[in-house]
Amino acid sequence: MKQIVWINFFLSGWLIFTSWIMPGGVGANVMTRNEAAMALVLAVLACWTLVSVSRRPVALWLQMVAGAWLIAAPYALGYSAWNDVACGVMAISLAVLSLPFATRSIAH
Repeated sequence: MKQIVWINFFLSGWLIFTSWIMPGGVGANVMTRNEAAMALVLAVLACWTLVSVSRRPVALWLQMVAGAWLIAAPYALGYSAWNDVACGVMAISLAVLSLPFATRSIAH
């Protein structure tokens, strides 16, 4: 479970990094702001997953919602970003993989 949480941190960093290097990502446009906000959300949810055993399933469900938004955002906000879709699919997949371990101790 701990490895999955670290992948979430990597995913957050990736979103921040790529929002500035992808074509059209330089500057404070809607894509950059959305990716930065979602990176922050995923990082907070990863921290929540680390510190709370009793609320961990809620954090994982919220991670799935954040992943769904990453998939929908390019279409809803009118920008082209395959990276958001890929990160959204990864966020949802990681949350689904983590759900069976959600009530166990993070050390496992």
